[in-house]
Amino acid sequence: MYPRRILAVVVVLSVLAGGLAITAPVGTVVAEHGESPASDEIIEVQRVSTADTEAGSQQVVLEYHVGSEVVGLEVAVRDRHSEVVSLEGFRQTEDGWYEWDEVTENPKITILRESNRSVTHQRGLDFAETGEWTLTDTVGTLISWSTFGESIDVDRTLDTQAPGLVGTNFAYLGPYERHTVRAGTEAFEIVVSNDTDPDRSVDSMADALSQSSGMLDVGAESDSVAAFVVTDPIRRGGLASGVNQDLWVHEDGLEPPRTVLRHEYVHTRQDFNASEAVGWTVEAEADYYGPLLALKQGAIEYHDFHASLAGADEAFPEVVLAEPETWRGSFADYELGSLVVANLDREIRAASGGSGSYEDVLRVKNDHGREAEITDSEYEGILTDAAGVDLGTYLDRHVRTTAGSIDVPAPTVYDTGPDEAGLALEATATTVQRGEDGRLRFELTNTGSEPSLAPTLSLSVPDAIDGELSVNGTAGVDSGVTDHEAGRVFDHLAPGERLVLEYAFQTPSDATVRTHQIDAAVEDMGENTATGTGTVDVTVVPETTLQSPQGAPVGEQIELVAEVRDDGVAITGYQWEVTGPAERSVDTDEGELGLQLGTPGEYTVDVTARNELGAVGGDRGTVVVSDIPELTVDAPSRVTVSEPEAFIATVENDFGEYEVEWTAGEQRQRGERVEFAFEEPGDRDVRVTVTDEYGAETSETVTVSVRERADGQAGDDATTDANGAGATADGGDDPAGSDAGGPGFGILAGCAAVWLLVLASRHRRT
Repeated sequence: MYPRRILAVVVVLSVLAGGLAITAPVGTVVAEHGESPASDEIIEVQRVSTADTEAGSQQVVLEYHVGSEVVGLEVAVRDRHSEVVSLEGFRQTEDGWYEWDEVTENPKITILRESNRSVTHQRGLDFAETGEWTLTDTVGTLISWSTFGESIDVDRTLDTQAPGLVGTNFAYLGPYERHTVRAGTEAFEIVVSNDTDPDRSVDSMADALSQSSGMLDVGAESDSVAAFVVTDPIRRGGLASGVNQDLWVHEDGLEPPRTVLRHEYVHTRQDFNASEAVGWTVEAEADYYGPLLALKQGAIEYHDFHASLAGADEAFPEVVLAEPETWRGSFADYELGSLVVANLDREIRAASGGSGSYEDVLRVKNDHGREAEITDSEYEGILTDAAGVDLGTYLDRHVRTTAGSIDVPAPTVYDTGPDEAGLALEATATTVQRGEDGRLRFELTNTGSEPSLAPTLSLSVPDAIDGELSVNGTAGVDSGVTDHEAGRVFDHLAPGERLVLEYAFQTPSDATVRTHQIDAAVEDMGENTATGTGTVDVTVVPETTLQSPQGAPVGEQIELVAEVRDDGVAITGYQWEVTGPAERSVDTDEGELGLQLGTPGEYTVDVTARNELGAVGGDRGTVVVSDIPELTVDAPSRVTVSEPEAFIATVENDFGEYEVEWTAGEQRQRGERVEFAFEEPGDRDVRVTVTDEYGAETSETVTVSVRERADGQAGDDATTDANGAGATADGGDDPAGSDAGGPGFGILAGCAAVWLLVLASRHRRT
């Protein structure tokens, strides 16, 4: 009887495009290099060396340790960057495979390989050699065997004699800093090249990985993950080799808001085989959970998380995620895919009442394993089971056809569980006239001892009020504030940090006159909450206009009137404040006030009207209380018919302009100096009145004797009195202030004058 021969083929690929290798697992190393393998085992050892090679190349020796039950072995090298340069214990077949001679105990294939390689569709190098250090990966091989047994375990490992650290699929050769951390069942070897920024914190990377391990409940925990941190000329991104395997990140990918380290870590927790229609989920899940884990850890702000997802629905309008040919070569599976996964997560959380999430989906996918592909219909079933409702319609709308409009979930969708943060919200009150602008202030403070993650404020605003929120004096949305349908999302609040929120608003002119409430509620990702209520008293301010004289004479009563437009709201009283040379304060029930001021000067009158709502409106006026003009008149006591004579008024007046008016019978004249002529003899009253612009008035009347012209009198020549003394027409030389013909003319002198005229007459008749 001939022994039974079993032929098997295992595909081993080192990396694939997009950052995740879908390596068919070949188990773990169970024997040290060079030791005898178990009878049902094949061990592939890849020894990497850069010694004795030209710059830009490396040598890889593939050494095989074959168990006793293996009777045949063939190897194919599937690496476009490699060239087989020597064989030991192998011969090349016509179809390009290398066949073991079944004699050599540890057969070898020596390969010369390019050091600087790109193995993904990303731009830039995925592996490189600088002369100081080298980052490399395993060579892709295909293995077939024949055996007498039932099955064979195939294991692969990397090895090097150069200083450095070797992982499962990646190796770093050169000087480095190393940090080992364990989180639950997972162990992480963090290897940081000495060529990176010396300030790079290995501890912060360890914290990121250990926290992510504790937060991501999806199964497929890694026993050990080697995380390599490198720098140029490696591209600014990252790469993972598969579940429970290795990853590398460029040091720039560690700087917030980039979340490359967490993205690649998620790849190490994906242990499933997806069909083409579900293949988009591989990068989508990593590109969603990477930022989400960073957000939950407080490493990035919500606006960073929002920016990583927003807009993908518009950026890829022709992409159908379930049809890879529509997105291959683009980043649609990353960007649009992560937005879809984010919304599937929200749908599941909402439908399940918070008991489920997309993590349940990823866990079931990992439980499915790699034995068979997860089909589109199976994926729909997993989603529906997690949500408790049918999500097939959602897939039809966003995955199986071009995606519709999709919003980014609010931070309140997630929770990090109770923490030591605390929130307090204080609100103020304000009074504003309808149709006018107003401001309401809120103060949000973290009263706890830990950061408050992404506090989200929502306002409940009455229809009668329309406004905009500003934060610390900055209106609208900036890098620290994200305007979301769930509310305003702020940056994480450090312990003791306070935000001053001001709601600037306007009330319509027909707003209801009453107290309105603006309710505010805030919640963060740690389930901390606070509420506050601001009050807006919408009132009607009485439109008050003061009617008052511009001026008034001293001692005369001034009538003040306050005219009010009250809009139907009763006025309860008025207050009058008078300031100036004298001061008064008067309250009245009506809008009228009679005021008498005995001291000249300029006065300010302020009146305010108060309505039954407590609102006040006022106006101001100025009143000049003038003095009484003082008047001195210089006028002749006797004039001759038809002869003009001067009349002079001298006025003293401290307040305002004035006018001087003269009245003599029908004659009217204005001015301080005027002339009157009278056509008939007799006594005439001449009245002069001085009136200032505020109504103060002074008058004086003088009586003038108008006489006939005497025969032979030469115009304005002086006349001779009974004593022969000369006298002027206005009596200016009369020490008594009156001439011979005016008032006060002496009786005897008058009689003498008459007597002389009689004698003269008699003399002419003889």
